[in-house]
Amino acid sequence: MASLSLFHPAFRGSRTQLEQKPWIRQRHRPTRVVLVSSIAVPGELRAGRGPSDLVSSILSKVAQTDAGVSLNKVGHKEVADVAQELQKYCVDEPLKCPLIFGEWDVVYCSRPTSPGGGYRSALGRLIFKTKEMIQVVESPDIVKNKVCFTALGFLDGEVSLKGKLTALDDKWIQVVFEPPELKVGSLEFKYGFESEVKLAITYIDDKIRLGEGSKGSLFVFQRRENMQRALPTRIITVGKTKSKGIKLLVDEYSQKMEPYCDFEDVQIRSNPKNARDVKAQIKDEDLAVMSHIKPDDWALYFALVTGSGILVIVFVAASLGKQFVVIPFLNFNAEVVMLDERGIDMRSEQLAELIGDAGNTGASRLLFCIGGPYGHGRQLQERANMSLRLSSMVLNHQIALLVLMEQIYR
Repeated sequence: MASLSLFHPAFRGSRTQLEQKPWIRQRHRPTRVVLVSSIAVPGELRAGRGPSDLVSSILSKVAQTDAGVSLNKVGHKEVADVAQELQKYCVDEPLKCPLIFGEWDVVYCSRPTSPGGGYRSALGRLIFKTKEMIQVVESPDIVKNKVCFTALGFLDGEVSLKGKLTALDDKWIQVVFEPPELKVGSLEFKYGFESEVKLAITYIDDKIRLGEGSKGSLFVFQRRENMQRALPTRIITVGKTKSKGIKLLVDEYSQKMEPYCDFEDVQIRSNPKNARDVKAQIKDEDLAVMSHIKPDDWALYFALVTGSGILVIVFVAASLGKQFVVIPFLNFNAEVVMLDERGIDMRSEQLAELIGDAGNTGASRLLFCIGGPYGHGRQLQERANMSLRLSSMVLNHQIALLVLMEQIYR
């Protein structure tokens, strides 16, 4: 947009006069008139940079802005200009792009209340200080939104939504959300009604995703590091029924993990057929565990050993995986390395890296099995190719379950 700046408010001459007489002199008081003509075009647009530079530019413009709240009109305009240029590089059918799946930070919205409702309004921000806003898109059609905040400066809380995605065309989607769930301190409850939103995907790559709301809001999502997709997770535990205290803690961790992945806790009763000897009990428990693994699954296995038995991680890979070798479950010949309490330890960071790498390989499920008092049976052991210990101390199955859930969530 062209602009003219005249540093002499009393001047009333025409543009032609300005061009002909850039200096206007009076006998006793010389006055200089300066004509400035400029066009406000962002540098990255003038230079005609590619998508990589535009992505870096838009991320730098929205950084440290509280998702756009602290930006002025000029700042919002600059973000919109770069987004408009970036849209030219969007794939033809973004909804069919597998990059939409994964965990995303909401780093910008042109309307502050769009991603968080009343919690992000001017009044809401006085009471609720937003820590992070996350959106998880899970295959094939699940969307989970979460806003984490601190209320009144000392109470941690979060509000979460879970919805089902429907494609309207090549770019537009509709998401119908269940009633929101609010957690503040020890309080937890659902409120309100179902809601729905419409959003167009206007650009996507391995770093960011741009979206346009039905009312014109611009969203910028940034992929969270080391998170290409959220794997559905299942923990199978062999042992006695959980006590009330353990059940409360397991439920708490289940709810914490829900925004990040579909989680399932499966309990198998120890000695399900009341066998009279140890070998028969192990065999019965082994069969019960194996019944939860489909015979036609494609699998990779890793195992951990606790003082009370074997903890097995099973990566069940989709047949559509492209960047890793898929091995048939029934023909898998794994090298078994069974370790006891003197075996190899794994730090929390290493476990997190292991789980993250599994999500980036195309795997479709992550399965953990915690053995009973005598460990796992032969069928499951034969499919373990790596063994690690959860602790050098002896842990019963309930404590092992809590330790594992804490490490997965961490």
